[in-house]
Amino acid sequence: MLYQVIDDKDRPLNAHLSIDSNGIDFNSRGGTKNKSGESNTDYKQGLHLIIQRLKNYNIKIKGVWVNSNRVQRLPISERMVLSSDEYKLSPEDIVRLIMHRNMSAGQINKTVGRTNTKTIRIELDKQDIKTLITQLKIRATEKKLKVNSKKSQGKFSWKFLDDGKVIKILDKSSFAQNETPIDKNFGQFFNFDDSSESSSIMIFHKSQTYDVSLNRRGSGSRSMRMNWGSKFGAVLKEFFQDWETREAYDGIEGMKLQFTQLGEENSYKVDMIPVGSFADSAIQFDESVDNLYGTIKEVPEGQKNPESEEKTITVYKRDPEIKASVLQSANGYCELCEDKAFLKSKNNIPYLEVHHLRKLSDKGSDTVTNAVAICANCHRKLHYANNRDELLNDLYSKISRLVRE
Repeated sequence: MLYQVIDDKDRPLNAHLSIDSNGIDFNSRGGTKNKSGESNTDYKQGLHLIIQRLKNYNIKIKGVWVNSNRVQRLPISERMVLSSDEYKLSPEDIVRLIMHRNMSAGQINKTVGRTNTKTIRIELDKQDIKTLITQLKIRATEKKLKVNSKKSQGKFSWKFLDDGKVIKILDKSSFAQNETPIDKNFGQFFNFDDSSESSSIMIFHKSQTYDVSLNRRGSGSRSMRMNWGSKFGAVLKEFFQDWETREAYDGIEGMKLQFTQLGEENSYKVDMIPVGSFADSAIQFDESVDNLYGTIKEVPEGQKNPESEEKTITVYKRDPEIKASVLQSANGYCELCEDKAFLKSKNNIPYLEVHHLRKLSDKGSDTVTNAVAICANCHRKLHYANNRDELLNDLYSKISRLVRE
């Protein structure tokens, strides 16, 4: 869940964060100054208010460190920007010190990472989340990308899906050059506006991360390119093994990449969608609906006996008693964030999702010692968040029935 900082006059600031029972992830400033898409412009003011409110309620900070995706591989000691001993300073001095150290903490090289408004982790002693929300005076919010439906499809085989995801249709040039042009209508999705000359994003695929650069082809040009480099390019070639049989810019739909925005700025999950897969069929179905919309003159006859087709997938047999037992133990509360389930099923059972900490596909067991009941938001975090290992450790430490496998 994303939260917005509210100032002392009850006005929302352009400063966002997420929280869990052990701390705060304060989002970085993003986008180009004074341009649309600029985010978290009240970074300094919002951070000052959060520090001040923590002090007002005598909530101690265990440490603060840079926590952006790009530097997750580095040890926390190399990303630390405030120690617990330095918390005795005034809020003004703490913010000044954090922003000063942000410039060099977690810096990969002399040209990457020199900014004082990075994503930071404020680690706390264990807190009650509901109480913390009240103490910090933050409000739940949902950042949504505004999409012009008339521009849902662009040049270079980019397409917006109804669920907010983006599809890139690959051709031979995508594999040969390890890059692809980006239609100008899709720049906003990647926080790359008309004034940006270069930028970078982080993509996640099967627990691996890859750095991807975005560049304008020339000063003043509206043409942009995404370069994912040889490392991710090799993954693409291994997955789409018939890529060499294709022609450059052939316009044939088949090999697709699907981009999904994650919670942190400039972070995306990438899925590879092969021809004929269930996901590919669903995309083609939705595209057909889009193309037909507005052209139907008479009520269609439809199919009284729809044709079926068989697709082979691996399904693991699960024990319904295990799921029921885990849900009962949770008693309507997410076992990660500890929020109460806000939906109920048709049988009036609080809606939570059961997640196996070690996947069944990785030889994990279908037992109560390997399963938790969590809300949909936390379920997504456990799959895609950059701190998912820390979240897993949190679950193992606070739920006595769980056993690592």
